[in-house]
Amino acid sequence: MKRWQILLLFLVVAFIPYASAIFTGENLGPTEHIQTMVTPDAAKPEYGWDILQADGVLQFLPWRDLVFDAWRHGEAPMMNPYQLAGQPLTANSQSGGFYPFHILFAFVPGSTGFKILLLGILHLFIAGLGTFTLLRNLKVSEGGALLGATAFAMSQFMVAWAPLASVPTTVAWIPWILAGIINDNRKLGFFQASLATAMMILAGHLQFAFYGLFAAFLVGVWTIVRDRKPVALLPFVAIGVGLVAAYPQLSLVLKNSQTSHRKNIPTEDGYQGYQKGVLAPYEALSFVSPKFMGDPSVSERASDLRSRSTNQIPGYWSMLVKQGANPAECALWISPIVFTLALFGLFVRRTKDGDQPSIGISALLIGLGILLAFGSPLNRLLFFYFPGWSATGSAGRAHVLIVLGLCVLGAIGYDRLETKNDGNKKWMALALVPLLLLGLGFNVMNKLGDLLSQGNGAQLSEVIASTTKPHLAGIALAALLGSVALLVITSKKLPSIAAVPAILVAVTLLGQRPLSGKPLEIPPSTIPSQQRAVFVSRNWDMRGTPSASMPPNIASLARVHDLFGYDSILDKDFVEKLKGAYGADPAPQQNGNMMLPRLKPDTNFSPDTTANLSKLGADAIDRKNPESILQNSRIIAVNKSATKDGLAEITYDGYDHQDVKISEGTTSVLVKDRYFEGMSTSTPGSTLKSEDGWRLIETDGKETTVRIDYPGRRNFIGVIIGIFVLLFGYIITLRKHESNSAIA
Repeated sequence: MKRWQILLLFLVVAFIPYASAIFTGENLGPTEHIQTMVTPDAAKPEYGWDILQADGVLQFLPWRDLVFDAWRHGEAPMMNPYQLAGQPLTANSQSGGFYPFHILFAFVPGSTGFKILLLGILHLFIAGLGTFTLLRNLKVSEGGALLGATAFAMSQFMVAWAPLASVPTTVAWIPWILAGIINDNRKLGFFQASLATAMMILAGHLQFAFYGLFAAFLVGVWTIVRDRKPVALLPFVAIGVGLVAAYPQLSLVLKNSQTSHRKNIPTEDGYQGYQKGVLAPYEALSFVSPKFMGDPSVSERASDLRSRSTNQIPGYWSMLVKQGANPAECALWISPIVFTLALFGLFVRRTKDGDQPSIGISALLIGLGILLAFGSPLNRLLFFYFPGWSATGSAGRAHVLIVLGLCVLGAIGYDRLETKNDGNKKWMALALVPLLLLGLGFNVMNKLGDLLSQGNGAQLSEVIASTTKPHLAGIALAALLGSVALLVITSKKLPSIAAVPAILVAVTLLGQRPLSGKPLEIPPSTIPSQQRAVFVSRNWDMRGTPSASMPPNIASLARVHDLFGYDSILDKDFVEKLKGAYGADPAPQQNGNMMLPRLKPDTNFSPDTTANLSKLGADAIDRKNPESILQNSRIIAVNKSATKDGLAEITYDGYDHQDVKISEGTTSVLVKDRYFEGMSTSTPGSTLKSEDGWRLIETDGKETTVRIDYPGRRNFIGVIIGIFVLLFGYIITLRKHESNSAIA
C-alpha cells in the first residue's frame, strides 16, 4: 500500500470509536451524571454510574480547559487559581501543560470537550501508526503490521481509557519508543526513540510512562544481547536525551511531589494494600470478552438481589468481589481474531529459513505485563526500592504491556500462518478457537459464584447471571464474527490487499466506543473574584451518582474560586489545614485525592467550622439556600502607618502570574492564596514572602500594581527548544533514510 493509503486507514481506524460522540455532539465521560450534581433538577441519565470514568469530567475537562485558556492568553499554565487556594497545574503532570499538542490545540476553534475528542482521535492515530512502524521494523509483513496496529488502536484498553485523557495520550508513544530502539538505521532510531520518550513524559501520566520506559529498557537489553555491538547502547542514550528534553516539565512535577500528601515510607501494610490493585485471575475472562463481567453503565434494582452496601446491583458484578474493579482496569480484549493469531504465533515455530520475525519482543512485553499486572515479587521490588513507587496505585494497569505484546504477537502469528498455510483445509480449524474460548468462558463464568464467594455462592451466581444476561448475545456474536473472519483468512480467498485482514479486525471491534454524554452546562456564577466559596455537598457516596452542589474541580470551568478540589498531587500541609478547618478528613474514603466538605442531610456547618473556613478566606455556599452570604475576602490590606484599613484588590488571577492593585498608604497586603517557593515580584518597592502559607506583599506605601510571578513559568521554553531539536533531527534523518532507500 502507498503511504497515503496507510495514513488514511489509520485515520479511519482512529475515528471509528469516536464517531458517535462527534456526530451527536457529546463529550467524553459521564457528563450527564455530573450535570445532576451541578444542576440538581437535571434529568437523571439512563446509564449507570462509573466512578473511574467520572475523572474524565472532574479532572481532565477542567485541566484541559485551563491549559488551553492559558496558552490562548500567552501564559504558561503554571497554576490553577480557582481550586485549593491556588493549585499547581503543570506540576501535577497529568494536565500536560507543556505537551506540544496541547499548546497547538489551544488555538483550534471549538469547545474544550470537542478538542478533547479530536486529541483522542489524534492519539489513536499515533498509536496505530507507531505500532505499524514497530512491526515493520520487526520485519513483519505489511498485512500483518496493519492487522496488529489496528488491533492496538481499537483495543478495549485504548478506548476504555479515552475519557481519562492522559492515559491514551501517554500510551500512544510507547510503540514509537520501541520502534526506535530496534530500528536498523541507528540515527533514525535515535531521534525516533528520543522524541517519543520526550512526548510520552510530557503527555503526563507518569505511571504509564514508567511502564513504557521499563519495556524500552528490556527491549534495549534484548537488542544488546542480540547484536553484541557497542552501537546497540545508542537507544539508552536516546531515551536519556528524551528525558532531558522533557525535564523542564518533569522537574516541576518532581519538586511538587516532594510535599505530596501521598509521599510515604514503604511499609508491609502499604504493600498489601498496593497488591489489592493487581488483576485477579478471573479478570483474565476479558481476554475472551469484556462483557463477561457485565457493564458498569447498566444497573438493575431488585429486592432479592442486593449487595450489602447498596440496594442497587452494580452492572459490573466484579465490583462486588474486588474493590476498585472496573472494565478499564482489566481491559485485555483485542478481538478474537488477533488473540487466536497470537496463540498461533506463540505455539507454532517459524520456518527454517529464519526470515520470519522473532517473538522475542512480544514475549518480553507480555511477560513483563503479566508479572506486574497479575502480581509477582517484581511488584515488591518496585514498591520498596524504586523511589516514589509506593505512592502509586492500581498495579493492574501494567496490563497495557500485555495488550501491546499480544497485538505484536498476533501480527507475527498472521505472518507465520501466511507462510505455513498451503491451502490445506486443516488450517481452517483455527476458526474454531474463538468458539472454544467462548465455551471456556461460559463454563468459567458459571462456576465463579462458588469460586469467589464466601458462603453466599448462590447469591453471587444469581447476580453474575442477572448482570451478564443482557450481553450474552453480543458476546456470542463477537466470537462468531471472529470465527468467520479467521475462516476467510485461512481459506486463502482474500483479495490481495494488505489492509483486508486489518479491516476484518476492525469489524470485530466496532462495538468499542468511549463513554460519553451531553456537554456539561455550567450555570453563570455571581460569586465575585475577590471571594472564595466552599460548596456544601450532601449525601456524597461514590457507589452511586453522588449528591453535590458543585462537584470538585468543576468550579474551574465557571472561573469561580473554590477552597476544595481534586488533584493527583496535593500538598500535605494544605491538606492538614483543610482538615483543621473542616473538622474532619475532607477526602471521601474511596478517593484520597478528592477534597470536599460533606454534610449529612438537613445539617449545616457548625459556627466553629464556619469561623475556621472564614480564616481561609472562604464562605460556605449552599446552592439550595438562596440566603447564603459571602462576606470574607481572599485579600486583606493593612495600612501599617495608620489605624485604618488600607485598600487592595486582586485585579488579575492569571496562570503564570497574579496582579494585585495596592492603594497609596498601604504597606502590607495578605493575599490568602497559597505561597509557593520561588514566587517573586519584580515590581519596584515591593517584596513577597510567606506568612502561614499565604502570600504576603510588603510595599513602600506608594500606589502600585504588584505582579506576583509563579515559579517555572519560563520552563516551557526549554521544552519547546528540546522538542524542536529532536523533531528537526528526526525529519532530516528520515529524509536521508528515504533518499538512500530510493537509491537502493
